[in-house]
Amino acid sequence: MRFVLLDKLLELELGRRSLACKRIAADEDYFADHFPGRPIVPGVLLIESMAQCGAWLIAASHRFERLGVLGMVKNARFRSWVGPGDLLHIESELLSLREERARTRATVQVGSKLVASAELYYLLWRSGDVAAPEDVEINRSWLRRIWAELGGPELLADEGNAP
Repeated sequence: MRFVLLDKLLELELGRRSLACKRIAADEDYFADHFPGRPIVPGVLLIESMAQCGAWLIAASHRFERLGVLGMVKNARFRSWVGPGDLLHIESELLSLREERARTRATVQVGSKLVASAELYYLLWRSGDVAAPEDVEINRSWLRRIWAELGGPELLADEGNAP
């Protein structure tokens, strides 16, 4: 899926932290314009990768009854270029988790090199709250499919959590 910017969830400690990875493919469509001759992953996509890593941690920590949507980014720092072939390790640490809000500190590393970091704030909504009642199952089906593709069920097999 185009806007799922994680390849796999590697670790998940409910209420604490998550770790995911993403291999940057050489044929990513944004490289055509960002920038010809010097392909660089846009910083906003690094932020979105961090946000997705944290959002899965939040959802699993709330037993998939609440979903996190990025609301604010603070102290974003980009320390190095990210380009084709790089393997990103995205880590999200939960700083606060409430019914309506959450906050994480996230980092992106390539190898042992820190390339990006940010503090992310999320607004939480109930997983059943969608525009139309008939869309509830479509939303839940999408959650289950992406969760499975990212390897989430294996990480929480002992917990019994599922979207």
